[in-house]
Amino acid sequence: MSDIAKNRDAEWLAKYVEKEVQANDKDHVVAWKGSDKDLQAIVAWLTSLE
Repeated sequence: MSDIAKNRDAEWLAKYVEKEVQANDKDHVVAWKGSDKDLQAIVAWLTSLE
């Protein structure tokens, strides 16, 4: 998943984790069930992996 952050912005990553968009024609395995605050923390971490 860390490679995906190189080509996507934070908004797209959040939508992917929430299963609103696909990556390479595939959904994220499980839709996000946590809080919006935690989702933003995960997305911030993913974008820091660039």
